[in-house]
Amino acid sequence: MIEAVNIAKALNIKLEIEDHVRKVIEVAEARANNKSSMLQDIERKKKTEIDYINGAIVKLGKKLKIKTPVNKTLTAIVKAIFQFPLPASDC
Repeated sequence: MIEAVNIAKALNIKLEIEDHVRKVIEVAEARANNKSSMLQDIERKKKTEIDYINGAIVKLGKKLKIKTPVNKTLTAIVKAIFQFPLPASDC
């Protein structure tokens, strides 16, 4: 999340990270038993929205010369899982 905040700051967009962290925690706790849409996409062998979420942060980071190692890694992991899925019994 800090990478997205850094990009927002570079674009003169004001974000209060504490508010967003609190909201992420609230949503995660409320939806703890649900499967994320990205996991559902992977299970259905459908393309995920990773390029439009974490990938967008990576793309903006490159453009603005801001390092985004967490989002870059997450994007690569999800793409690898999609490209080389494990059998259901291995998950």
